[in-house]
Amino acid sequence: MHSRPESGNSDRMPSGREPQQVAKRALILGAVAFRASLEVTDHPCVIEVSQKLLPWLSDMGCEDALDPIERELLATPFGELSDSQKMDANWAAGEAAWFFCWMLDRAEPLDETKAADQSDLQNLLRILQPDAAEIIQLASLRNLAEIQETVGTSY
Repeated sequence: MHSRPESGNSDRMPSGREPQQVAKRALILGAVAFRASLEVTDHPCVIEVSQKLLPWLSDMGCEDALDPIERELLATPFGELSDSQKMDANWAAGEAAWFFCWMLDRAEPLDETKAADQSDLQNLLRILQPDAAEIIQLASLRNLAEIQETVGTSY
C-alpha cells in the first residue's frame, strides 16, 4: 500500500485534480477500453452490454467528466466502431485506465512490455457493477513523490 501525504498536505495532484476526478477518469477510460474489447468478443450479450456503458457511467456520476469523443465512442452501435477507434480505445484508453488504477493504488505498475489486460481492468474498476461508485467515493492517491518519480521514469 502507499504512504499517505504528511499531515497538512493535500491529496490533490499538482494539476489540481482531486482523487475523485482521477477515479472518474479511470472508470470512463476503463469503460471505453471495455467497449472496444466487446467488438472482438463472441458472446450473445455483447450488444446489450455495450448499450449499458453510458447509462452506467451516468449512474456512477461520471457524466460531467466524459469528453465528446468518449461519449461518441460509447454511443456508437455495436459493430460500427472503425478500426482506428477500436485500436485507440483498446490501447490508449486501456493503458491510461491502468495508470489511473495504479495512481489510485488499485493496481501494480503496468509492465512496459505488454498491454493492459482488459479482463483485469474490468475487475479492478468494477465495470457495470453498482459498487464501482465506491471507487470514486473512497478514492485516494499514492504519495505525490511516488507518482512524480514514476511519471518521470516512464516518459
